[in-house]
Amino acid sequence: MPHSQDDQAVISPSIEVVEMLRILFELSSAEFVVSEKPTLAGVDIDRFQQLVARNRISTLAAHYFESGAAREMSASLPSIVAEARGERRLSFSRHLELRRLEEKILGPGKIKYAVLKGGLIDATLYGGQFLRQSSDIDILVEPERVREVVEKLLESGYQFSHERWVGHPVPAVCKYSAVVEMSRPGALQIEVHKSLDEHSIIFPAVTGLDFPRTKVCGFDLPGLAEPVNTLYMIFHHSRHRWSCLHWVMDLIRLCKTLSNPDRVALSHAAENMGLRRTVDEAFKLERDLALVAAGGSLEGLDLSLFTLECLYRVGLSNDEAASLKARSVSTEPDFAFAWQRPRGYDLKAAVSRLGPGENEYRLMPQLSGSAIGMCLVRAFTLSMHFGSRLASSVRSRSAD
Repeated sequence: MPHSQDDQAVISPSIEVVEMLRILFELSSAEFVVSEKPTLAGVDIDRFQQLVARNRISTLAAHYFESGAAREMSASLPSIVAEARGERRLSFSRHLELRRLEEKILGPGKIKYAVLKGGLIDATLYGGQFLRQSSDIDILVEPERVREVVEKLLESGYQFSHERWVGHPVPAVCKYSAVVEMSRPGALQIEVHKSLDEHSIIFPAVTGLDFPRTKVCGFDLPGLAEPVNTLYMIFHHSRHRWSCLHWVMDLIRLCKTLSNPDRVALSHAAENMGLRRTVDEAFKLERDLALVAAGGSLEGLDLSLFTLECLYRVGLSNDEAASLKARSVSTEPDFAFAWQRPRGYDLKAAVSRLGPGENEYRLMPQLSGSAIGMCLVRAFTLSMHFGSRLASSVRSRSAD
């Protein structure tokens, strides 16, 4: 049943959002045809440029406006063009940093154990044209090598990006974190990804699949085979709750590369892992957004709450997004936290299951001085209370 007009009025996408969607679908498929030449008529140019930047699609939008029928419109979008140039320079910096990782830190030949995730997606879906934006370097490392990689990064000047890891032993950080974020001055942040869960679809040891080789940044790296590649990216996007068209564009291009038999096979593979609903919602999102982009309106469309939530989030400005409180996850598909959050991912939960050995004490959450004082006062008060009751009981028995 279509949603009510009241529901649609609250979250109806702005013309700027519809225009962004139309551009993405035109870039993804030659079969997507609009009724007339794009003019950006009625679009608030400033807001449109802000939304393009916030949704991390500046390079895609610039590519669209700098080529084809929309070429003359690029002059009216200086912010998008400038942002895209900066992102392309960042992409080259990312490649140089990857070279440094292999040659100076991990050692020659060791890069074969890692995958530059953003570069892999760019090479697989965008032909290596630097159209996919990313703000850091994501590498996938075999679980048994995470500690080695992290220690080498620390030795070369990198530090833990997240405050919760500062001061903790490296073995514990590598054991209890699924993603170790590291950074150093003047360099891009590096995220060392691993997977420990039995549902992992990343490594051949778990899946039994052969990994084809993929050229990324000049390296001949192990890629992620279909349907593994598709599943991995869908679930990576789901962790971001579809709040950015940067990831939605990946999904659109992924769906365009899959035949109907491939989609059926992918759904079956996901069902065996308990993830069928997530994949089905991903495909439906792509179909729903295509309808919105083609028609420019929600009227008469039976869109899922998941799609409506996506349309709402991608239309927020920076200030609006910053002030947005956490929304109910009831609109989202099951994100398979068992797959995304391996056992022991939560440090506090993991530590609570350990015995109080020497290293474990170092991992315990530290109490502030005031909290410790309150605990001591409470303990003293309780001891006095029970001591008084015990003394009274002894005296009464003596009297008897």
